[in-house]
Amino acid sequence: MIVLGMTRVVNSDRGQYVGTCVGRFLSGTDQAFTRFFHQKGGSEGLLGQGIDEFMCQLAKWTGDRLCRLGLSGAFGIDSFVFRDQDGQLKLYPMIEINPRHTMGRVALALAKRMLPGRTGLWLHVSKSWLQKLGATSFSELKKRWENALPLRSHSSSGGVVILSGLLETTPAEQCSQVWTCFLVSQDLPKDLLSLGMDEIADLSGFGLKVDKPGMPL
Repeated sequence: MIVLGMTRVVNSDRGQYVGTCVGRFLSGTDQAFTRFFHQKGGSEGLLGQGIDEFMCQLAKWTGDRLCRLGLSGAFGIDSFVFRDQDGQLKLYPMIEINPRHTMGRVALALAKRMLPGRTGLWLHVSKSWLQKLGATSFSELKKRWENALPLRSHSSSGGVVILSGLLETTPAEQCSQVWTCFLVSQDLPKDLLSLGMDEIADLSGFGLKVDKPGMPL
């Protein structure tokens, strides 16, 4: 069994899926969360491992048992980090198993085309966001964002490598309810704000390190 990697899901305050972070997906998050993610064992008792190592072992263990049940193919594991009543960060390692090609798997495939060291956000922009962003259509929004963050890439022996910018993953002209695009950046918090995506920056945790006008750090 092959573990492809980990991603960080971005949900709205109503729990709706907004996007998936890949690459340096902890960039811009709260320092306490970053430390918790990489700590070895601690109160979580993760067999002396950090969360990334532990989840990799959990995925292999799960895959082995799914094979014994006669199941084959792709699967993903949903988990989350939360604060308990004492304000301590805790890991819920397995909420559910998704025996299918998940959004995370697609995002990881996109990440393979990204320059190492960058942060990527596969963003799903719903129709309800258009008014908030001052746009009348996905096509208008696409043009505005492409002007703000033009796609920069180069060719290598392994194919095209995305350095930075916006790559649409569904044709904006054909979308009526949801438009998807892949943002690649060296400083994603800053770029999200340049697109007017303050709320997304906050939802994704990136806003925690961004100095917004009129807001104290």
